[in-house]
Amino acid sequence: MTRGARALLEPGALLSGALFRDLVSRGGVSTDALAPGTRLGAFRVVRELGRGGMGVVHLAERDDGEFTQQVALKCLVDRDSAASTELFLRERQILAGLRHPNIARLLDGGRADDGLLWFAMEWVEGERIDAHCARAGLGFEDRLRLWLGVAEAVQFAHARLLIHRDIKPGNVLVDADGQPRLLDFGIAALLGEGEGTRAYSPGHASPEQRAGGEVGTASDQYQLGRLLARMLSADEVSAEHATTSVLRSTLHPDRSDDAPSDAPATGLDIADDVELSATRRRELEAVLARACAQDPAHRYGSVAEFKGDVRRLLARRPVEARRGGWRYALLCAVRRRPRMAAFAATVAVVIVALVAGFNMRLAHERDVARTEAAKVKAINAFVNEDLLAAADPFEGHSPDVTVREALDRARDRLGDRFGDEAAVEAELRATLGWSYAGLSEYAAAITQLERALELRARLEPATAAESVRVRLELAHNLVSASRYAEAEPMLRALIDALAGVPARAVDRAHAQVTLAELLGFVGRSDDALAVYAAVEADLQRLGESHPIVLYRDDARAQLLLSLGRAREALPLFDVLVARSTAALGADTPQTWRLREGRARALRDLGRFDEAIEALRSLHAARVAAFGAEHRETLRNHNELAVALSRSGNREAAIAIWREDLAVRERRFGERHQGTLVARYNLANELAAVGRNREAEQAFRGVLEAERASLGPADPGTLVTQISLAETIGRQGRAREALVLLDDARETGHTTLASRPEASVLALVRSRQLHALGRTGEALAEARTALAGLEGTVGDAHRRTREAREWLATFPAGG
Repeated sequence: MTRGARALLEPGALLSGALFRDLVSRGGVSTDALAPGTRLGAFRVVRELGRGGMGVVHLAERDDGEFTQQVALKCLVDRDSAASTELFLRERQILAGLRHPNIARLLDGGRADDGLLWFAMEWVEGERIDAHCARAGLGFEDRLRLWLGVAEAVQFAHARLLIHRDIKPGNVLVDADGQPRLLDFGIAALLGEGEGTRAYSPGHASPEQRAGGEVGTASDQYQLGRLLARMLSADEVSAEHATTSVLRSTLHPDRSDDAPSDAPATGLDIADDVELSATRRRELEAVLARACAQDPAHRYGSVAEFKGDVRRLLARRPVEARRGGWRYALLCAVRRRPRMAAFAATVAVVIVALVAGFNMRLAHERDVARTEAAKVKAINAFVNEDLLAAADPFEGHSPDVTVREALDRARDRLGDRFGDEAAVEAELRATLGWSYAGLSEYAAAITQLERALELRARLEPATAAESVRVRLELAHNLVSASRYAEAEPMLRALIDALAGVPARAVDRAHAQVTLAELLGFVGRSDDALAVYAAVEADLQRLGESHPIVLYRDDARAQLLLSLGRAREALPLFDVLVARSTAALGADTPQTWRLREGRARALRDLGRFDEAIEALRSLHAARVAAFGAEHRETLRNHNELAVALSRSGNREAAIAIWREDLAVRERRFGERHQGTLVARYNLANELAAVGRNREAEQAFRGVLEAERASLGPADPGTLVTQISLAETIGRQGRAREALVLLDDARETGHTTLASRPEASVLALVRSRQLHALGRTGEALAEARTALAGLEGTVGDAHRRTREAREWLATFPAGG
């Protein structure tokens, strides 16, 4: 239902608000319509819109030639003194500057020569907010969101020391765009502090207003609570009430809508469209009870706090108005993320089951019960005295001990406790390895996993389930640490060993997918695709939503991206996201990683706006789930920075990498691999925007750290050395750059063999030779670079295109 002209005359709405009633109580009002064409200030009356028992509202147009504008012109006669006119003009100027998208503004006003006092208000066509909620059948959350727009407007005005005094359904319209618009904000303030306290609508006024006491922001908060209760109410809004209402109960004693009410928060009669559980209803009642407390001191401290509790109610988080303790907080967490809660509960049950099973296995024979009990006691002592005690400040340790420090202390004591218990020590070494890997401390993880394998070898064959599990985790960490030469033979040996063990078929497929992923990383894309094809038969029987199948398809799509084949990768990611969402849920790490891969494909296709939007959404989800400093969140942030950089917004990318670098340095240390990657990305971006001196300094810092931690022949170290040489060359120091490049070629002749980085080195070296005038050598290097890149990453890759364009700059025929 569209709000008609008569709605302009309801209490508090435009002419007939609390201000109007108060003026009536102090003086007379003209109800004569103005003739069309009458001028008031800069406005010309067009026609009468409507009239009530206390005045007339006209549609008027600006008529000063400045610009076109329609307003609602409301007229009344003030018979007070000249001081009232001065106050009116001063307050009119203040209110005219109240600009907010949810506030209908006072535009102008004045006094005509014949004493007619007039207001020009923004002309808003819309529907009364409670009528809109009922007609549109809005649900609970939609009504809360609509109310939040009104609260935003009130908070905005409070920050500018303005109070509404008459917030109620009749003073809030929902416009054609579905946005709430608050009418007559601060009009009562035109009467001044002393007189304004008398201007209110009894049915919505705060207790202090009705008592004639001091009125402040807490009064508006009370009325916002009453408004929210009305928006959720099942009471129907009659056609008459949607357009007009009583002006004052004393003038129309047959109407009771404006009768005072002191209990808006209890006994709520909720509309049928508003589906609420008993818990959510109690939360709502608690919020409204606090906002509408009789004593202003017992209400929220501000509208912002009230609004915050409503947002928590909307997000299914614990509301402050209801103090329910840890059980209530847990209930909210489960309600907010039921799938994650179910997953966590499942994990907890599995852990309990594993622990129970382990203890049962230890004590399965009565004749060794004492021995096994001693083992359990030793494990408990290890956890409490070595692992957890590392963070005990009463034992002389820093209360701010990091997880890494606690793991290191536990690791150093592990051998002493379990020197004679190989099975227990192997299990704990593997657990430490997984914990280190979770911190991206791959070197430490590899050491623990290798020790666990040594211990396992004394107890069971290499194809036993636990040994295979540890070996796969070790291979993953070797790949993550770029130690491909060690990981590949380990994976091939494991694949061969499991070939004749049907019970380990899934583990064998897992090892094959990991091997294919490794081959893709080292540039052997054809071999990788061949392995993916070979494992197809083994995976078909598992079903398309099995984790190993999803891992295989994800890794294959990532390989296509690395080959510059984003157009093929994108539809594969679309399918994978749908499968993972159906099987695991939309808000799971696996699904998020697939969505991130899809965003990377969009980025590589030049669809930057879509990619950036998707990555920002993922970043928000990961921050909510893991926090801003989790490695998954930081990795996603890095991908967002890359997308911003590719889109041309390099300064935004630099800002992200600086922010993340500070986090990584603080959390993981300056020598951590993740920290070095962030510093490398920042240096690379600085070089891209021409800030070569800063980039050179950053590259030198990364190179020094990588040489110390990874070794000079590590592929990552050599890539940094090549980038440093390229940055130096851009500064006109080609001879110095060549020294670095020749050293990298010699040092990495084995580790870079058949890898695309060797071709990138040749491309950078070609440019330096060309700068020194050694054109023949430069041409040979350019041809080597192009051939190498075409053979590793393919024709469509960015570096391949770059090499082809560089080669084209040489004269035909060499």
